[in-house]
Amino acid sequence: MAITVAQCLSLPSLVGAEVVAGRQGLGNPVRGISVLESAKVSQYLTADIVLGDELVITGFISDSMDVESQCEVVRILHAGGEAGLILFYVGIFMPEVPRPLIELANELGFPVIRMPSRADIPYSEVIRDVMELIFKRKLRSNAWTGDPKGELEAELVQVLLDGDKLGMMRLERRMGPASLQIGEMRVIMLPDDEIRGDNGKEWLKAVRAHCQAAGVGACVALYGGALVALLPKSARKLRPDFDEMLLRKLGQPFLVARIGQIGDNRETADLFALARRTLQQAARVFPRKRLFSRQDLAFVDNSLRILASDDETGRHYPLLLERIRQYDRRHGGKLLPTLECYLLDANLSTATAAEQLFLHRHTIQYRLDKLKQYLGLDVYHISSQFELALACAIRRLTEDEGTEQ
Repeated sequence: MAITVAQCLSLPSLVGAEVVAGRQGLGNPVRGISVLESAKVSQYLTADIVLGDELVITGFISDSMDVESQCEVVRILHAGGEAGLILFYVGIFMPEVPRPLIELANELGFPVIRMPSRADIPYSEVIRDVMELIFKRKLRSNAWTGDPKGELEAELVQVLLDGDKLGMMRLERRMGPASLQIGEMRVIMLPDDEIRGDNGKEWLKAVRAHCQAAGVGACVALYGGALVALLPKSARKLRPDFDEMLLRKLGQPFLVARIGQIGDNRETADLFALARRTLQQAARVFPRKRLFSRQDLAFVDNSLRILASDDETGRHYPLLLERIRQYDRRHGGKLLPTLECYLLDANLSTATAAEQLFLHRHTIQYRLDKLKQYLGLDVYHISSQFELALACAIRRLTEDEGTEQ
């Protein structure tokens, strides 16, 4: 994630600064900083030319008495997606922060930060501190590793997954627009930990070497506790066993999110966020799998949202399974583990479920028919399957796994 306005306020050059408006926006991301000083700036500044995600420094020196112009600048900066406004020299050039500007910024949730009323604090101090904080964050994210090609790949991964518009513009100039058009993504994680440190760098090299051997021009980097490989839309078609071979090469119990058909850069960032919050949980829902599709992750995400809900919907699914448990307890049956295996592990195949549970296929069929008869739900119908699959997924997310048959 990018640094925020709130984090910038702890910098040495901003220690004496005061947030006078727009506190709701202190979580806005900051990916750059710029200076805005010109006569009647509101006459030429428009939202479509504002870069976004910047802290903007100004003293309103040319518009120091024009409150209407100052408010128009705030409107434009907010509409363009800027992070906030830092006001210098209040009481020196502009007499005070005008009440209409404060009210507007509060209404918009746009942070306005007033620097101490001193003429000996230059813009450059704040610029240096903010850019240093951004740079240190990139260092922690492996955006610079000592390998020029690796550095560029890591920076591209970071700016795309951060949604960093400034970084995208910079890299597009260096690498060309095609390099930022992502067609597929792989997110690789450990089941119960983040990937970091020396091992992470070795695994990163292994992923990069695998892509190169397959003739795929992927950008590979460590990001957010995961290994990420972004494949441009211009990349050659992958072999069907590309991901299976990758897992064998890594030689560790990794989990891989296999995500294709990405529409645009915003979707790339959203899909990474989906993989990051659900991939490790997906291994609990689908314990026999190590490769997960976008649909797998969306299903787990839905299960987690239901689990977190505090309404009737969240209580419905455990109650549904409790009816099956009661039947199993009364009759010494194994309906619940059979149902879970059929829905979540066997891809709705009675033959595969029988193989995994070491049973005859007719036994699986008999148990599923008994469920249909007992529950009054057609376990072979898609709507019933979806409801029961959610219930089983929620059970696996909340209870220890058993090995019943």
